[in-house]
Amino acid sequence: MQLNGRPTIPSHEVIILMKNRSRPIDETLDSGTRQVVLRVAERLMQASIDEIVSYADLNEVAECDIRTTDRWIVLQAIKQTNRTHGAVFANERKVGYRRLSSEVGVKYAGERGLKRVRSAAHNGREVLENAVGHANDLSPSQQRNANQRLAVFGLVDHLTKAKIVKTMPDEPPEKEDSMAALRKALGV
Repeated sequence: MQLNGRPTIPSHEVIILMKNRSRPIDETLDSGTRQVVLRVAERLMQASIDEIVSYADLNEVAECDIRTTDRWIVLQAIKQTNRTHGAVFANERKVGYRRLSSEVGVKYAGERGLKRVRSAAHNGREVLENAVGHANDLSPSQQRNANQRLAVFGLVDHLTKAKIVKTMPDEPPEKEDSMAALRKALGV
């Protein structure tokens, strides 16, 4: 069945897609939608290193507006290209997606992941602190449990700070002779 020259999705499948719109799962996609994601992934893989794939180009390939309601299509395509080829893309605001080189992509993915983890830990700690601060009927075990979680959030927040996460030196550190002092004392 087609409408305006484009294939349509049966109404029962549209309902399933709308329920899962924020985070579609491959099993819930019909073959037409899966083909759109694969076409967008293919276009992303055609990009050379440091090339920007524009939103207009992605809209043309997907045959829909990927900047608004159908943004999940591009996100699924980026996830697919990363799983299959290890390609990393960075969003260029109001332009499109830039394909990153391996070295830059590894650094970008690591920094972005740490930033997201730190943000989640920080927000979780704030919400828990507010909840504990306003709760006056917690049992001692619940208070202990909340304090343990606050400590975990604090540790994750601290450990993911940029100044704590430092890069390793290119050369491995020299191994220290742990027996040197004993040898010296024995005169060996």
